[in-house]
Amino acid sequence: MIIQEKGRLDTNVLPHIPIGWNLKGEGARHLGIGKVEIENRDDRLYINNREVLRFPMPKEAISIINAQEILERFLNALPLNDIILDYLLEEQDLIPGSWKEGNVYFLGTIFSNQQCSRYVSYLHFAGKKWRKNYCYLGCRLSGSESFAILIK
Repeated sequence: MIIQEKGRLDTNVLPHIPIGWNLKGEGARHLGIGKVEIENRDDRLYINNREVLRFPMPKEAISIINAQEILERFLNALPLNDIILDYLLEEQDLIPGSWKEGNVYFLGTIFSNQQCSRYVSYLHFAGKKWRKNYCYLGCRLSGSESFAILIK
């Protein structure tokens, strides 16, 4: 990850790719939104002065995630990617307290493994600390799941 200075980073650089995974193949991708400035104001996350929305998973997507279908519904939405998630883990004071409930998915980066299964990263609060994990695109979700987006 390339951090130019605190609060600024380039989301177009490739993220860390777990061993055996890649960003190639059907459905895999990394959507960058360029160089951004990230800040927390009044316990809300902002990127380039636009508030990041924690959007609830649509009811029909609660049982199975279909990232492409979700993104197509929100054509004016820019999903946050894995670079932003990793930065938030380094600068945990930027993460809004309201995000402690449920998992927040970052659909801007979709990884693929050798079996062509797709995965997205998510952020969750584990007791005293934020953690990153991955979810198979097809896993079962609870009703408190959401994804982080910017409105164009």
